[in-house]
Formats: sequence, structure tokens, C-alpha cells
Amino acid sequence: MNKTEQINDPTSCWNKARDDEQVFVVLGRDLAAYATVCTWIHIRLELGLNNPDDPQILSAYALADALLEPGDILPKGLDFYFWKFVHNAIIHPLLAFPYEPKWLQKIHDWTSLRCPGGG
Repeated sequence: MNKTEQINDPTSCWNKARDDEQVFVVLGRDLAAYATVCTWIHIRLELGLNNPDDPQILSAYALADALLEPGDILPKGLDFYFWKFVHNAIIHPLLAFPYEPKWLQKIHDWTSLRCPGGG
């Protein structure tokens, strides 16, 4: 959902937020947007807050699909460095916690395939 749709749809997440509630916005042009949305989906499912067929999750999958892959917006070859950053700066620090949820290991393995030798 784009900015205008968010504002105009009374059922959007933006409009459902309380006036005093913190809101985090991810811009579609942000290189980390795709990974952020995918991580959010996995966390929601792992915590049992959603089922895979919930409209909220299906909408998030559609958003992830609509976002550009890093290779589409980075010069050729730089996608390796993007995934190396995601893998080492985001995923590895999360593995330092005393628990290791399944979704995190899956994301770790998935990102490691995108930056072989970079982890």
C-alpha cells in the first residue's frame, strides 16, 4: 500500500495506530525494505501472532513481492555486499541472544546463500 492509500484507507495500519503509538515506516526504495518485511513476517509467524493465511500476512507477502530485489537497484555485483551486510550486521548479532528461534536460523541460512564466503 503506498502513502496515499495508507492515508485514505480507514482500515490501514497507519490509521489504526493510536495517536500516542510509535510507528515505524519502511520506504519502498530503502535497500533493507525487502529483508525488513520478510523478517517481520517470519517473526509474526514464529511468535504465533499470525497464521500463514491471515490477511495481514498475505498482504505483507504481496508487499515483499512488490519491492525490488537489491540486484534490481544496485549496480551488478553489489548485491553480494548488500546481503553480506544483512547477514553479518543484522542476522549474526541476533544469534548472540540466549535463544535461537527457527525463523532466525532459516533467515541466517537464506542470507548466507546470497553472500557465499561473506559470513
